[in-house]
Amino acid sequence: MNWGYTNLTPPTPTFTRDLFEAEVAVPGFPQPLNVFVTHLKATTGGGQDDEDVRAAEASCVSNFFVTVFLTGTNKLHPYILSGDMNEDINRPGTNDYDTRQPIQHLVAPLTGLQLTTPVNPFDSSSSNDMTISIQDPRLSARFDYILPCSLLFSNIASSQIFRTDKLIPLPRR
Repeated sequence: MNWGYTNLTPPTPTFTRDLFEAEVAVPGFPQPLNVFVTHLKATTGGGQDDEDVRAAEASCVSNFFVTVFLTGTNKLHPYILSGDMNEDINRPGTNDYDTRQPIQHLVAPLTGLQLTTPVNPFDSSSSNDMTISIQDPRLSARFDYILPCSLLFSNIASSQIFRTDKLIPLPRR
């Protein structure tokens, strides 16, 4: 079955990353919460080829939501997609490749998924949402995302990202 990308050597007829799902019974929710996690293709030296695979994987995930998950009663359930998308929607690696907008595929209207922009609770900036590695002082991109469905998105009271390296003063032990 062709999953949307055939330029791999040798061609890979199956999706190269997993989409995991957990159905969680949340106290007080009338329906279960469906939690999905994925990890899209990283740029490992292939530049445009890696981006093309990442975009194809994002398209597969969004197609799953539209053609399988949301076709029955699941459309009434709260759901989220989270994971390492390996591209920053605001800072794609366009020096190495032409973006195929994988995150935009995921937050397309038919998927019901919404883009959240968490802020640092200490200085209210979104510039601290970098998630490559807390050990690297040169953070320059946001790769980790939590994309809630419209129902959950409409009920967000606040959205924060917490990085201990931005906590001043550091708490005492």
